[in-house]
Amino acid sequence: MYTTERRRVSLRQSKRKDPVRVSAGSFWQDALALELSACNGSGKQLVSPRSRTVAYIVNGDASLPQTDENLSQKCLKEACADAHATLKTISFDRISVGTTDILDCFYNADVAVVEMSDSFCQPSLFYHLAVREGFSMTNNIILYGFKPESDLQAVKEQCGSYTFIPYLVSPQGKVFACDATMMSGIQELMQPSIQLEPILTPLVERLVHLLNSVHIQSSEYFRETVRHEIRLARERFSGNALREELV
Repeated sequence: MYTTERRRVSLRQSKRKDPVRVSAGSFWQDALALELSACNGSGKQLVSPRSRTVAYIVNGDASLPQTDENLSQKCLKEACADAHATLKTISFDRISVGTTDILDCFYNADVAVVEMSDSFCQPSLFYHLAVREGFSMTNNIILYGFKPESDLQAVKEQCGSYTFIPYLVSPQGKVFACDATMMSGIQELMQPSIQLEPILTPLVERLVHLLNSVHIQSSEYFRETVRHEIRLARERFSGNALREELV
């Protein structure tokens, strides 16, 4: 009886010395933890378990498909499809009204994209981008349609830390991302017989690269905190006081 009991104790001790090894996370799967992990042990990039959201403010008339802005919007749609991101379009008129649901949609999107080609819209768009940045939502992209009279360097300086992407539409109707430093002689290349692909990057490719490399603010608690602070500010302030509070 005594010997049998000692054998049982010995067996239990030997099992404790050789525990079953399991990989971290085998017993639970937390979406937030997965998203905030930048890479795994092998150094490979982890894919986010939820789709990234992209909010785009539409300034122009969507019924005119051949305008530069509508062509750039088409590029953004293609880029979101390639990057498996969810695109939400918001008209400039609606965000100017400032209803809570529209502001929530824009301020809480993983990526915000705005078109700055219309100088009339620029002050309002910069204001809403500043609000996002105030809540640490730093994935903000500014698109700007190049025109011969444009001062791209001046516009770029206004954009500060935002990702600034000037673009142009070739005579063949293709949209390319460009750089302010190389635009002085670009007009000479804007000929139907000249292909710009070897010189410039298609706007779709530039956007896909950015969408695939953004850091996602994935905490639902963080998002709800942002929503709460926006609603609280709107209840307490208005006009310029609201603007100063949010920014």
